[in-house]
Amino acid sequence: MNETKSKYAACVKLTIKQYNILKEASVHTGRSIPELLRKSYSKRPVRTPIVSHKDALSIMRELKRIGNNVNQIAMRMNRGIYEDWHPEFKIFCNEFSRMYQLLVAYSKK
Repeated sequence: MNETKSKYAACVKLTIKQYNILKEASVHTGRSIPELLRKSYSKRPVRTPIVSHKDALSIMRELKRIGNNVNQIAMRMNRGIYEDWHPEFKIFCNEFSRMYQLLVAYSKK
């Protein structure tokens, strides 16, 4: 079988603006919209995320559990039950939030 002949099809939904850009490019280049999409996609490799989506979801679940515990500690601290934890606890909360944001960002790349 000929390797250059397309065998599979995929449907892509576009906004009107995206479609008009492709349509205009098609007119200017004389190439079809599917050909333009194939050429532009195959020119550069797909970036693999640092953390897989499945792993990110699993880690996020664990971080939410930790976050719940942190919230309980914060409530007790605000009531005055835990004294002298404020500086360390604030540092922890900031780092925890930063770690969560990085995980979300890395799982989307």
